[in-house]
Amino acid sequence: MFRHLHTRGHDGQSFIDQRSAKIDAELTRRLEEMSTCTPDTSIDEDAVYLEVVPEVKGRVYGLGSQGCHRSISLGGSKLISGTSVWTS
Repeated sequence: MFRHLHTRGHDGQSFIDQRSAKIDAELTRRLEEMSTCTPDTSIDEDAVYLEVVPEVKGRVYGLGSQGCHRSISLGGSKLISGTSVWTS
């Protein structure tokens, strides 16, 4: 969903800004790295997203109004309740 929302014309290739391109590249890198290291383990893509993206003024970057007050802390990790960042 991040890639879809942060590209021109929702083409999945032409990012709206350099920040979005960098975040997408880091997300892709980390997810590929995790799937290579632990291929039989389920990867929590939302947790990876929250590790990669910055918070801006108390909101999770890239989630729009969904990022406002939607995160909770649990054992030092932030989790998002509701819809996955990765679903389309």
